[in-house]
Amino acid sequence: MMSNKNHDDLEHLIARMYQLYNRADDQGVYDILKRIRELTPEFQPEPKIILVERIITQPWNNQALKLCQEAEKAIQEKRFIRGLNQSQKALQISPFFSMAYLRIGLSYLLQKDLENAFLNLQKALALDRKYSEAFYNLSRVHALRENKTEMLDYLEKAIVWSEKWQDYASKSLNDEHFRVYWKELNQIHDRFPIEPNLRKLYKYLQDHWFYEAFCLGKELFLIETDQLAVIEVMISSTKGIIRDLNEHEENVSIYNDQPLSFWKNKAIELENDRKVLIDSGKKSDVFSRFSAKPARNPEKLFIVSNELAEEILNGNNK
Repeated sequence: MMSNKNHDDLEHLIARMYQLYNRADDQGVYDILKRIRELTPEFQPEPKIILVERIITQPWNNQALKLCQEAEKAIQEKRFIRGLNQSQKALQISPFFSMAYLRIGLSYLLQKDLENAFLNLQKALALDRKYSEAFYNLSRVHALRENKTEMLDYLEKAIVWSEKWQDYASKSLNDEHFRVYWKELNQIHDRFPIEPNLRKLYKYLQDHWFYEAFCLGKELFLIETDQLAVIEVMISSTKGIIRDLNEHEENVSIYNDQPLSFWKNKAIELENDRKVLIDSGKKSDVFSRFSAKPARNPEKLFIVSNELAEEILNGNNK
């Protein structure tokens, strides 16, 4: 468990990093990230870390973003060399810009250079582990390589992590890269929930908005067809609240001033309700899919992401 001193130091470093980020001081931000890893290598993902991860995956320079937009337009016009050139220029400005690696990977993919497409799309994911578009294009790569298992794995992640998840599901059914698998994809997409409320519920859970997920679950339980999926989200949310209150008792106000004992009892109650539903024949495979994190090494979301970023930079400098 992190000591109070380390926690205070961490808070100070994160605040300092935000200041440097707002000044577009790329190197300063990265130096702070390295200090955080040295200070507390056991640091586990929590709401703060999500904000930090978003910082390192966003462009640090408007010019880099503009270059990537130019690359996107060039790719749409099938001017792939220009797309590559503009993306490379963006990386010279912002070396951690995942969108630039995505554009490079897509340029290679559409030219059927699958090896370079794969390498650059993996770099995009090394920097942004929830990059739906990178997952989707890697799925296309694996489809062309006839790697069915990997294709399905990456496509599922693209759908799970996307704000517009329906788009990727329907898009794949008209995408020539997946032609041989269209029939199977139809069956797979049928397993994903169509209820907008369920999707909102999973989004709350994925963003660690545990209390919001719990409250919405209470509202949905009596009106949604997939009651088991709803109650499993509520159980997971309750466990998230318990973990938080175990470490930060002062956060009780976030959870309607209900103490740790209340949430422990609620978890037991929900588990019993879940058992009743299962015993009555209810089934749901939705929760396990939509609550799943991308299948990468789970030990340190933030640390792994940055170590991979370092590897990328070292590779670029060779």
